[in-house]
Amino acid sequence: MEPIIRLSIGKTVALLSVCVVMLTVAGFVSEYDALQSSPSDFNLENVRGLGRLFNLAGEANIPAWYKSSTLLLCSFFLFTIAAARRRDSSSYWSYWRDLGIVFLLLSVDEIAVIHRGLGLQLSAALQTTGFLYYAWVLVGIAFVALLSVFYAGFLKSLPVMPMYLFLFSGTTYVASALGLKMIEGWYLNRYGQGSLLFISLIVIRQFGEMASIVVFIYSLLSYMRYNVEDTLIRVVE
Repeated sequence: MEPIIRLSIGKTVALLSVCVVMLTVAGFVSEYDALQSSPSDFNLENVRGLGRLFNLAGEANIPAWYKSSTLLLCSFFLFTIAAARRRDSSSYWSYWRDLGIVFLLLSVDEIAVIHRGLGLQLSAALQTTGFLYYAWVLVGIAFVALLSVFYAGFLKSLPVMPMYLFLFSGTTYVASALGLKMIEGWYLNRYGQGSLLFISLIVIRQFGEMASIVVFIYSLLSYMRYNVEDTLIRVVE
């Protein structure tokens, strides 16, 4: 039976990489232009016009849609692998499924911005400042710690290359989404956001998040290429 979807690893990764570079450049240009237009009362959340569509710190725009879409794509691949591993009676199939659920929730959060509302409530309750200015990072740190403990055995069960790629992409994503976010919060709390350095921190963080997801997608497709036989998807080089 011919597969419904035929995916090329090289073409998929190349396309996503181009999107990441273009969105990063467009985001920096839009934010820098907004800073130059109103340096005294600059606020990234109030970027207007065409720049709003590419504002990396904004919501309901093209970068947010792209990030949500790639996270959803990861979820789809993870569920596909989980289904194949379940058919093979693999003891780790549920780990793939649960990771797919995590990425599905991350995709939803990218659009719904649930973590921001949670962060505002935590900040009000705990009066956090400095590196914990964005209080939701506390929840993120706790979740990553738990995930690391529960998935240690799963990672060891993977072939060597996927294991290293999983670790690299995961570490890069966490370092960007949480580590750089903490530095960004400290800088904002101390100096405000009307500077080129603050914009650069945001651009670097967003690039790190998007690039790490591309690496993760590459690792998933590579794993599927040699370890998953599915009638829906066929992965080729």
